[in-house]
Amino acid sequence: MLNRGDIIDSPPRPVHATSAFPLLAVKPAAKPPVARESDSRGIQSIEVGGRLLLALAFAGLLAPAAFAAPPSDGKDAFGVPMGAAVRKLEGAKAFKPGWYQLASPPKPDPRFAKVAVEAFGDTGVCVVQAVSPEITGDPTGAKIRLAMDRLADDFSAVYGQPQRLDSCHGGACVPDLWGEDLQTGDRRYGYRWEMHDSPDHAVREVSVVAVAHSVSSFVFLAQFDSGDLTRCRADELTLDGP
Repeated sequence: MLNRGDIIDSPPRPVHATSAFPLLAVKPAAKPPVARESDSRGIQSIEVGGRLLLALAFAGLLAPAAFAAPPSDGKDAFGVPMGAAVRKLEGAKAFKPGWYQLASPPKPDPRFAKVAVEAFGDTGVCVVQAVSPEITGDPTGAKIRLAMDRLADDFSAVYGQPQRLDSCHGGACVPDLWGEDLQTGDRRYGYRWEMHDSPDHAVREVSVVAVAHSVSSFVFLAQFDSGDLTRCRADELTLDGP
């Protein structure tokens, strides 16, 4: 079993207010966490775009992916190369400016049911996001954590040692209320891999986080960021307007 890395005991930074993504009630609003400069750009953004992907998933608007190989070799995610033009992605359908759903990615993974990408004309694909099937009947979070821990072992074979996010602040923070604390936003659970030397058109950061649909049902969201994410975010802000 791989050592899953250092625990990150601080929550991710709040989502940027400039994002155009609608917020879902997958996690009722909690008091804003304190920002830290050391927090991940991936985990802070996955909870924005991920909510939009979850909206489509729970509404049944994204087709489930077929079962196949692991999601990434460091240069792509689910067979989608970082920097790829959207026109080259078969079946890509826009559902929000800059965001496209994939009916079936080139390399699906059975651990993920839905896949979407963020892409712009001058950057190509710069973010790939995926959501797992819903895990139900799990108030203590034992099943979602096991699924994510196993995923982290597999991802570590490609990306190396991760950092682990496992924190609870301000809630009951007891095992029996794990799901309730996750739903209120007091608890965070996930993993992060950073590949600082990766080129722009490669995977530079990967984040996996648990998201509550209720106090006993969860999904995990995965986000794969390219090295060109900063330019991608600038294009996103342009779409949002002043």
